[in-house]
Amino acid sequence: MSSHEGFQRMRRAAVASVLVTLLGTCPSVAADESTGSQSVDSQASPAGHRQGEPMRNGLTLRDALARALDRSPYLASYSWEIRAREARALQAGLPPNPIFSAEVENIGGSGPKRGIESAETTLLLSQLIELGGKRSKRRSVGVLEAQVAEWEYQGARLAVVAATTAAFIDALAQQDAVRMAGEQIQLAEDVLRAVERQVRAGAVSSAEVPRAEVEVTNQQIENRLRKRALRAAYVRLATAWGESEPVFSSLEGDLNAMSEVPSEAELVERMATAPDLARWQAEVTKRRAAIELANARRIPDVTLGLGPRHFNDTDDWALVVGMQVPIPVFDRNQGARRESQSRLAKSREQQRSSELRLRRELAGSYQGLASAYEEVVALRDEAIPTAKRAYAATKRAQRRGALRFTDVLDAQRSLFALRTRLLEALASYHLSRAQTEALIGGPLVTEKDGGK
Repeated sequence: MSSHEGFQRMRRAAVASVLVTLLGTCPSVAADESTGSQSVDSQASPAGHRQGEPMRNGLTLRDALARALDRSPYLASYSWEIRAREARALQAGLPPNPIFSAEVENIGGSGPKRGIESAETTLLLSQLIELGGKRSKRRSVGVLEAQVAEWEYQGARLAVVAATTAAFIDALAQQDAVRMAGEQIQLAEDVLRAVERQVRAGAVSSAEVPRAEVEVTNQQIENRLRKRALRAAYVRLATAWGESEPVFSSLEGDLNAMSEVPSEAELVERMATAPDLARWQAEVTKRRAAIELANARRIPDVTLGLGPRHFNDTDDWALVVGMQVPIPVFDRNQGARRESQSRLAKSREQQRSSELRLRRELAGSYQGLASAYEEVVALRDEAIPTAKRAYAATKRAQRRGALRFTDVLDAQRSLFALRTRLLEALASYHLSRAQTEALIGGPLVTEKDGGK
């Protein structure tokens, strides 16, 4: 298989990875907390939606990614660069144009050469003949430059996917935080009403009422702050596709949807086909082709000429045949050859540096992903159920007069602190997942692993 066919196959694989990332790793709605086998979004994108029109339903991650990939000015610049390099490759494969020249000799002299009676007129058509396969090698370099631009474009697409996913997860977490803040207000108001009933019944001191009222006020303040943070998160998400104001009023998704984390060794193996690394492999191949072109340019080209010559004094005609060949005495393209070899060495070092950087970033994102997953499982399956039982038992004991109202508040705050920590851990899991998928160039869980 030729190197060109190999790059075409790798490029198709990268495109498929991006599409799988878009369609297969979106968070899915209504996943049960005890079954973390789905992704954050399974809702289809609304058909016929136009830019600037409010969406009837909540925005899904699939909608957000489709908008970002379709409207991102950042990606538009890459597509123009690909076209420019393809045009450069076309230009590089064109042969040199023939040259037409005309000469008139022996005019305006003295004696017999006076006037134009002795003039000799030569019409010459010349053509440069490139030797050493320069044209094909020059076109190969141009084609490989376009392939490098395409890999850069695929890497940019994954970066947009990762950034948009991160903005969506952040906004979804803020939305859940607002919902939790509303629940906390409702719970605080329920406690206030319960305390007021107990005061009227003479079961507790009237001093407990102001404490309950302060708790309601605190939760209302927290709710207002959460709503402001949600508004800012919506705006950040909308800027991913070039809008300054969000046209959606809510998001659809479930942060509780998770997948088991694969082994780090498996992700390292899959990282080998990531666009960032494939881009440098294409760059190294282009540099090798540039060396072949520089070596070919040390071979002199030949210019052949052919044309008629007219002798004015005898009115005769003759053919003129010419050939020009540079003599490579001083310039054998040695400087350009050394430059191309140095640039190949530089590209190899950059490729190695990119591999180490991606490996380092993958190690960090993987540790964050695994830690967040373990924290979510521990909070969801152990800590929060225990806190719920403790809160319920505290409320029952307080109604019987066995505990004070402050004990109920402490149990309530502990429960909501754990729920807030769970929300933060879920957001951290999905953010780390998005970063990991960008690094490996595909979804975290593949179909053969049983993931969607």
